[in-house]
Amino acid sequence: MSNEVKTKEKIDMDPKYIVKLTVTLLGTCLIVALLLGLVNGVTADKIAAMNAAATQTALEAVTEAGSTYDETFWWTIRILQ
Repeated sequence: MSNEVKTKEKIDMDPKYIVKLTVTLLGTCLIVALLLGLVNGVTADKIAAMNAAATQTALEAVTEAGSTYDETFWWTIRILQ
């Protein structure tokens, strides 16, 4: 093995190429972010409704029939104290 240190050659990049690449990547990111925001805006209400329904179903599964979550919650707190 030699003790020589290899140096990397300096790459000469054209500033026009760097600007073009930067603008292209920035434009792509902006378009994707706008589309993602649009999709989120369209689907947010549906997702919230599905989450609320799933939460209600889960609460009904663990509470007694005819009772509400609040009644069961406070009853559980009284038992634990």
